[in-house]
Amino acid sequence: MICSSCSNDNPRTSLECLNCGNKLNVIRCRCGFFNSLMDSYCGSCGKQLIKSSGISRIQRLESNINTVPSFSEQELMRIIEIQQIHSQSEHSTNSATQTDIDKLFE
Repeated sequence: MICSSCSNDNPRTSLECLNCGNKLNVIRCRCGFFNSLMDSYCGSCGKQLIKSSGISRIQRLESNINTVPSFSEQELMRIIEIQQIHSQSEHSTNSATQTDIDKLFE
């Protein structure tokens, strides 16, 4: 991932520039892989990251970057419930999985 601030070439797994600490502009696919803003398809699973539409891909991404996710009371209660189920499990990592969270938004 190329840093927009200092042009340092960072590993694909970086969320922040290793040279200047600037937050990198990445797209996280549902599979968990971090992709560059310029990628049309996920580098891990091959799924299309953003469907073509009248609005440019960059404009769509920019509109989503500053959006703070909000949860309804029901969604928050479900997250807490999932957390409690996992913490009671013998094989628990004491956290909700990405799959559990993704199910909330399907």
